[in-house]
Amino acid sequence: MKGYSKDAGGLLLAAAAILLCQSAWGQFSSGSTGADGAFQTPILGGGSGPAVYQKLPPGTRITGGDCVYSGCTILVPLREPPNHVYNFTTINIERPARVMFVRNRANTPVYFLASGDVMIRGIIEVSGDDGNSEPDRVSRGGPGGFDGGLGISRGLGPGGRGSGPAGGPGTFDGKGGDASFLGFRDLQLIIGGSGSGGSNYNGAGGGGAILIASSGTINLDRAYIFAHGGRVLDSKPPHYIINNAAWGAIRLAARRIIADYGSRVDAGQVRVDAEQHPIDYHARGSYATNAPGQPFFVFPPVVPAIRIVSVNGAPLPSQPTADANTPDLTLGTTASLSIVVEATHVPSGTEAKVMISPQMGWGAAIDARITLTGSAGQPKRGTATVSLPNAAGSVGIISAVIPAVTPEP
Repeated sequence: MKGYSKDAGGLLLAAAAILLCQSAWGQFSSGSTGADGAFQTPILGGGSGPAVYQKLPPGTRITGGDCVYSGCTILVPLREPPNHVYNFTTINIERPARVMFVRNRANTPVYFLASGDVMIRGIIEVSGDDGNSEPDRVSRGGPGGFDGGLGISRGLGPGGRGSGPAGGPGTFDGKGGDASFLGFRDLQLIIGGSGSGGSNYNGAGGGGAILIASSGTINLDRAYIFAHGGRVLDSKPPHYIINNAAWGAIRLAARRIIADYGSRVDAGQVRVDAEQHPIDYHARGSYATNAPGQPFFVFPPVVPAIRIVSVNGAPLPSQPTADANTPDLTLGTTASLSIVVEATHVPSGTEAKVMISPQMGWGAAIDARITLTGSAGQPKRGTATVSLPNAAGSVGIISAVIPAVTPEP
């Protein structure tokens, strides 16, 4: 057996441990340093020339047409941790531009912080890929979301198992997937949706996750922000949609948020934190907000995190990718796996779930639950030992997840 690796589920709580920005009424700060300058999609310049002005992060690509008149797609590359949080001065996304993102290897959510105002008139999308029928082409989740199952295998992510053939559809909160994972209602720990299982088609990718925070005002003017799960179409007429992947998560945080009714924010979970709340707003999905006067954070002060330390004594790379086409770890022939899992900032006795999924085949998937133990203030560890079916020469994914817990300092 070779190539059992850890997916982004093992890091689903780690990505937020970057900055701490506590809000008191009238004092909220996004924490942006402004180091990345302004984010400005193309607009017509003034004067006599037809110049189109833009300010975009290095490596950004523009495809699909004209950003000012006919519409275009702006692909922003996400940087690797610990530099994956963007620190802008202002953010201005104009119609008819659509801003999308190229996932990093760590598959973190999108973090857009602004020290000034944010104006969104265009489209922001972190949706997952639709299912496909191409051999060996995984349908990717949006940034921070989880991939669909390849062939007859379950989708990745804590809610990816589902109840249908080979995984079936999941939802962001695990209903229809793994009901033990109920998501994080305040979205201060933000992750994307689970992928759906494959059958006649490869499963679809889960919706991604995005946080937009401003020290000033977020203005949504007929803006669209999407974190949809990908779709899978039945291969036979009339081509019903089957095995949808879970939708993702969107969080907005600012001193003031303005949104007209023409704006749409679509995700499995939507969270809006503001000192002054929007007058008009339209959201699809589970919607929540802070109570008037309730302080809120950009990132919480203490963040639980989980990682897979080793498999059969072989250490995992510091940044595993869970890509079945390029395995993180190769093992010799073995009838069992000993998987060491470690979590930080969780109380002793926390239960972790370890999921082992083959690249192909639903019946061979294995779930194991272990109790993590250790001294107060120290990382907690546990070992899962599982027997394997005949897996010689096969490739699979190992992931680990912990439920929402009260963090231990």
